Amino acid sequence: MGFIIWAVVIMVVLNILVVGLTLGTKALRVISKHHAKRRTERLEEALDSSLETEEIHPDLKNLGSRDLDILSALLIQYLSVLRGSERERLVGLATEAGLREVYSQRISARGRWRKARAAENLGYFGGPPAVALLTRLLSNPDETLRAVAARALARIGNLVRSFLTLTYPLHEVVVVNDGSRDATLEVLMEEFDLYETDQPVRQQLDFAPLRGVYASTSERLIVVDKENGGKADALNAGVCTANYPLVCCLDADIILEEDALLRVARPMIESSEVAAVGGIVRVANGCEFEKGRIIKVKTPKKALPNFQIVEYLRAFIASRTAWSKLNCLLIISGAFGMFRRRDLIAAGGYTEDTVGEDMELVTRMHRVLRENDRQYKITFVPDPIAWTEVPDTLRVLRRQRDRWHRGLIDTLFRHRRMLFNPRYGSIGLLGMPYFFLFEFLGPVVETLGYAAFIFGLLLGVLNLEFAIAFFLVAVGLGVLLSTAAVFLEELRLERYPRWWDIAKLTLYGILENFGYRQINALWRVIAIVSFLRRSTDWGSMERRGFDTAQEKSAPGNSKHL
Repeated sequence: MGFIIWAVVIMVVLNILVVGLTLGTKALRVISKHHAKRRTERLEEALDSSLETEEIHPDLKNLGSRDLDILSALLIQYLSVLRGSERERLVGLATEAGLREVYSQRISARGRWRKARAAENLGYFGGPPAVALLTRLLSNPDETLRAVAARALARIGNLVRSFLTLTYPLHEVVVVNDGSRDATLEVLMEEFDLYETDQPVRQQLDFAPLRGVYASTSERLIVVDKENGGKADALNAGVCTANYPLVCCLDADIILEEDALLRVARPMIESSEVAAVGGIVRVANGCEFEKGRIIKVKTPKKALPNFQIVEYLRAFIASRTAWSKLNCLLIISGAFGMFRRRDLIAAGGYTEDTVGEDMELVTRMHRVLRENDRQYKITFVPDPIAWTEVPDTLRVLRRQRDRWHRGLIDTLFRHRRMLFNPRYGSIGLLGMPYFFLFEFLGPVVETLGYAAFIFGLLLGVLNLEFAIAFFLVAVGLGVLLSTAAVFLEELRLERYPRWWDIAKLTLYGILENFGYRQINALWRVIAIVSFLRRSTDWGSMERRGFDTAQEKSAPGNSKHL
């Protein structure tokens, strides 16, 4: 009993510590941003004055480390709009302010990101003297540092395109109209001036018959009109239509941040071993959008979407990042993922007879690549962000979680030969067993545990004090994981600028363990029963559209990118 009491005390202390760290970090950042804003305004005035007088302002001399970083950011902003002699004068000011010397020293210092930031800045205002330093980085074993150095050298050489653009210069958008009965195709034809084209579509994967292929006269856009076949079928058609080696599969109701495509492509450009990359999907409920771009990030008013924000943070930032490091990532969200086209086709594309086509595809890619003795990586990066609307009613959320769990079970049973099989390396000995024991069977154990706890108390066979203490430890661990995910969000990504939003998410990270988690476990148990009954129902997802200048999803059947 004494051990359990100590465990409760430790769990309470840890949770208080994490909550305090989260709120304290946000408070410090709010104060820091206020001071940084004042410093930025002062340095901006000094920089404008220096450009006018062509003499360095006293406020730009003998700057501290933070002020140098702020000045660097300002210079990069100015360099993006200035041309000719003004640009040369600005680079000269950077040299007089000591930026070239400081970042030349930092590039030789310890720390991967410190080196990368220094190389990035030298690419803007380091000039020819920085070439030797950056060239040495090209032989660095770290792929990220090599990529940053190449981009920096490209800027110094006045190349038109950055490194990413040189390696990945073009993109096209393929929209698949999956047998919709509404006016989707007509709207697209009018909006983008489409015309029917004879572009061949190589049927390297199975999909329903095509009605027609259309191209735009003004945009790099291809629209595929086909008979209804479902999401997997539509994605296969889009992959076969695509003309480039990398394909990014999206749901039609996803909104991407402006640089998300470049960020998700970066691991594939840096290494040919990367077969697939997943990006983080965030909850759009409560946020404000305008013309397809997010303009304000905030939490929603309803409780259910807030619970899901915490859930998404825990799943993406903590869980998928860890599995990615071990090369055991079994799922890339169907809403936003990039694949090397040849590997996706070699694996057989998306499977139509499952409700978890995204997880099934990634697991099959692991299997095929391992069986072909390929050196490969399937990775996750938290930088590229896609925004999606999540259910705000229990009825719709239940359908979604039921489908997700049936998809998980189906994937595990389809690829059960990988389970505990050393031939498949870490994915067979670690990834698959974890998903089988904890994701598939975990809800059963959890639900039975709650039932046994309640009946044990009612029948008097459990010691009340011990039972309560044990329950508090279990709940405390759940609270710790949730609040730690919110803390990591604030520490690494800081997407919620308002102090109140972080406090709110921390509160929901605590409250989700009292009801929300339990009902999710029950839904997943019911999903197991549905799977045993061979249910393949997708369940309808009701969308309300994005707030402010809302971009409503078109009615009708699915449209996929």
